[in-house]
Amino acid sequence: MLTMNLTLAPSESATFAPVCDMRLRCTGGMLWLVGDTLREDLVLEAGDCAQLRASEKLVLSSVARKEAVSFELSMPLAPRSAHAFGLRQFL
Repeated sequence: MLTMNLTLAPSESATFAPVCDMRLRCTGGMLWLVGDTLREDLVLEAGDCAQLRASEKLVLSSVARKEAVSFELSMPLAPRSAHAFGLRQFL
């Protein structure tokens, strides 16, 4: 399993389009996920997880104005670089 730990500053957002199915786990703060194929917006708190599908276009946002949000993305180990996570803002 390949895992990447990331943080969004208070009120910060990032676009995200994973190239493979992966798991997102909120590790601190509150994370808001909006996606074009999600049935509804998701709000994750520390310990909550969500399964993400490949090529799903998402916007990840820190909900709190004074608290950063941290989260991890996990995917099966494959012969791909960290760019496989599809994060534009962080890489």
